[in-house]
Amino acid sequence: MGGTGSAIAERRHAHLPLLLHPHPKHALFLGLGTAITFAAAGAHSDLEADGVELVPEIVAAMPQFKP
Repeated sequence: MGGTGSAIAERRHAHLPLLLHPHPKHALFLGLGTAITFAAAGAHSDLEADGVELVPEIVAAMPQFKP
């Protein structure tokens, strides 16, 4: 459910599908939460990633999760 305790698993949620695709160029991350999964996409240099959060309360809480 997000947070630093599950960061390794959250990062895998980004890496696995991107590694399985032969040439990923674009990705959409729906439901950002703490943005750990979205941030992990940054390791894929040729990828253009967008993130969308649907819950306003999550957007308001996001600054608390900045590194």
